[in-house]
Amino acid sequence: MKKIFVLIVLFSVLYAKIGFSQNLIVFEQTKNESYLFKNSNTPTQSQIISNFFIQEIAKSIPKIISYTQYTYSYDQSLRIIKEQNGNYTATVELKNGICAGDINFKGYSVAECLIPSKIDFKVTVQNDAGLTIKTFVINQVPVKTQYAKIAEFKFNDTVQNPKYKLIVENKNFYYDNVAKEVFEKKISLIHDYYASDMQMGNGFEKIQSMNLDNIDLIPLYSIKIKEVQQLIEMLNSKHFAQNLNLIAFDPIKFQDKFMDLNQKTNNLAAVINQLMATLDQVYYKRGLEYLVNGDVDKSIYYFNKSIEVNPFFAPSHLQLAKIEFSEGNLDKSGKILKTILVQMNPDPTTYNLVIQLCNSIYFSYIGNGEKMIGLEKFNEALTEYAKAKDFCNTTPGIVCNDALGKGIARAKYGIYNSFLTVAKRSFESSELELAEHYTMEAKNFQKANNNDIFSCSEADALLSQLADAYTTKGLNLNNQNNFEKALTNFTKAFGLCQSSTNLVCSEKLKNGNKVAKIGYFKTMLASAKESLQQNNLLKAEELINKAKAYQTANSEDITSVLDANDILAQIKYQYYLQFIHEGSQFVAYQQFETALGKLELARDLENNYTFKKAKNLDSLFQVAAKPIIIENIKKGNIKVWGKDIEGAKTILNNAISQQSKYVLTEDKDISKAITELKGKIFSQECFMAQEDYDKFYAKAQQAVNIKKFIEAETNYDAAIKVASDFVSCSISAQNSTDNKFKYITAITYQKLLLETEKVLKNENYSQTLEKFNAADKYYYQNEIKKFEIGNIQLFDFIKGQNNQNFISYCVNYYTENKNYNEALSLLKILKDRNYPQNYSKGYQEKLGQEMAIKDKSENALADPKENLTRYISGDKWFKYFNKAYTKAWKSKK
Repeated sequence: MKKIFVLIVLFSVLYAKIGFSQNLIVFEQTKNESYLFKNSNTPTQSQIISNFFIQEIAKSIPKIISYTQYTYSYDQSLRIIKEQNGNYTATVELKNGICAGDINFKGYSVAECLIPSKIDFKVTVQNDAGLTIKTFVINQVPVKTQYAKIAEFKFNDTVQNPKYKLIVENKNFYYDNVAKEVFEKKISLIHDYYASDMQMGNGFEKIQSMNLDNIDLIPLYSIKIKEVQQLIEMLNSKHFAQNLNLIAFDPIKFQDKFMDLNQKTNNLAAVINQLMATLDQVYYKRGLEYLVNGDVDKSIYYFNKSIEVNPFFAPSHLQLAKIEFSEGNLDKSGKILKTILVQMNPDPTTYNLVIQLCNSIYFSYIGNGEKMIGLEKFNEALTEYAKAKDFCNTTPGIVCNDALGKGIARAKYGIYNSFLTVAKRSFESSELELAEHYTMEAKNFQKANNNDIFSCSEADALLSQLADAYTTKGLNLNNQNNFEKALTNFTKAFGLCQSSTNLVCSEKLKNGNKVAKIGYFKTMLASAKESLQQNNLLKAEELINKAKAYQTANSEDITSVLDANDILAQIKYQYYLQFIHEGSQFVAYQQFETALGKLELARDLENNYTFKKAKNLDSLFQVAAKPIIIENIKKGNIKVWGKDIEGAKTILNNAISQQSKYVLTEDKDISKAITELKGKIFSQECFMAQEDYDKFYAKAQQAVNIKKFIEAETNYDAAIKVASDFVSCSISAQNSTDNKFKYITAITYQKLLLETEKVLKNENYSQTLEKFNAADKYYYQNEIKKFEIGNIQLFDFIKGQNNQNFISYCVNYYTENKNYNEALSLLKILKDRNYPQNYSKGYQEKLGQEMAIKDKSENALADPKENLTRYISGDKWFKYFNKAYTKAWKSKK
């Protein structure tokens, strides 16, 4: 066994050596080559980017473009390896690529960006006789800096021990857009490096320009120092030191300047940040300095600046309140102090100073009020006390004292007394209305301030005097028969004496007022009578109505209306005569409608009043009414002609009514016209009734022709009803009655089908089938076929419905009645109509069970699978049927 293992190992080693020895290098060559890049005046597509590189480098040196160039040097390795069976593999490799020449941009090497991206070339395989064996043209091969296998290909040659060589020619190195982006990024970095010198210079200038003693500019300095910090952060992100190797070459001394700028910026930023954190206090201290030196405007400026920085810095608010107080602006000062106490949380020292100043403001308001009282400026005093009250009620820590209440009471009484003083002076000057105004002002003021002014007896006494004065003035006017003005004065007197429970209206006032009302009423009656005598009926009627309304409103004082009613009756009588006269004139002008209107107005007055009646009124009515009635009857005839029977009847009835109303029943012309209109209406009505009858009968016959017997019955009934409604027209309905009887069985059959449809809509499926079967039975019993009506079969009726629930119900119906083929057909219809499979589960199982039992009973030797194939053809929708059929077949013995 060990010997066999040793032999196997030796054989394996020998085979491996033989296989290795078969791969021989038949050609190998390595040499250094260079490729020159320079500007092309007519560049090809592959030279566009290299031209761009040359142009940018030339500009940066600076150097003439045509003299600017660089080379790409590399080691090229060529190799051909022989494999088994005449197969060869050739490879071309490039190594150790570097660029030389004009490779600096503004002093910095960009050589790593100038390594070509790709190469196009041709490779030829020749034998030792110089004959070409294979040629390969290869394009767009990526080039790498250190190593790139740019070609590898295989060829076959059966010549024994041949010699080959590789020739690489037509090399074209070029760049892609990625190389261009890398180059642009590098030169952009170099541009940024040189630009940073000016940027850092600007940064140094910003730092040196900052004077921290100028506290107004500290917020601006905070912004500027952040700008310098952003500049430092931006420059740091460029990584100039690493990307440009500034240790080797740093012409602008970037690293030293950057470190210096960074250190100075950080130191200054720390100071500015500290000032910004306490800027409210900085501005506050500067404000105090100006305040001590007497520059109030400057101090206000800095206190407000402090508040802008920190709206809740209480010391600055307090100083502004002190300044307002010192200038006498109590309201502004108090408002500031309330803001401190309500919205802020001042330190104990500041809080105590605030309370002290609040007390000073409160007592200043009180002092101002006292001063105004001394000057008898009571409204101004009350204003000052109101400010004091509002201040002490709304300011935390301040309490209202007794001096405030007493001062308010004194000020209010001063105002009350001022009103009475003016009122008394006006009364003494007989200016009663002015005296009344100020007295009422005093009473109203006392009522509104009764907690401070307890009594209005002085005002009531003055009102009593005023009421007496108005009463006296009214009595004098009564004596002059100037009752309207007298009433005005009595009304004022009543208003005054009724304005207070402490006053009583005098009997003299009451009597004088009654006399004035009666006198005023009689004046209105006299004016109405005067207008009547002047035949100015409109004015007379207006005045008498006004007088009657006045009497109604004052019936306790004016009890009699006989005179007013008598004058009104005289006015209405004149209207009565006027309407009759105008009516007779319009009759003469043959304007009968207008005349009748005027006469109707006269008749209304005659019915409502008892004055003497005119003898000619009835005859005028008859003369005016007859032409109107005749004309209306003519219009009725036109309506008959136009078949507007209802309109004609309305005119006829109106004519009969007017004939009676205006006592024209004996008028032969009117009676004849009415009789003729009645006859025309009757004739036209019968003619139209016959037309309607014929129309309904024709529709019934048309319905019979298209086998719509229910519609025919409806029209026969309508025709019969027309004949019944117009009995006097003697319309024969025999043909309709006969035909309805003739087609009654067809009508009944179609009604049974219609009832079936109605029951189906109500989803009563069992009753639907009962109704349909009853119709089907009726069809055969009554030989409906003779009417050429086809009888639809139940199955066709069911499948013609869109109601899937009804169809599924009928599956069960047919199953229960052992009509299995129809049941299965309906299931197939449900399946075709996308009926949900799960909804049919019960029906499928029941049908499958019963069909299996039936089939096995008829032929127990049959193959159930063949039966199922015949029934459902393997359709998966019938899976419940399939399963139930198979199970029942197996269970059936």
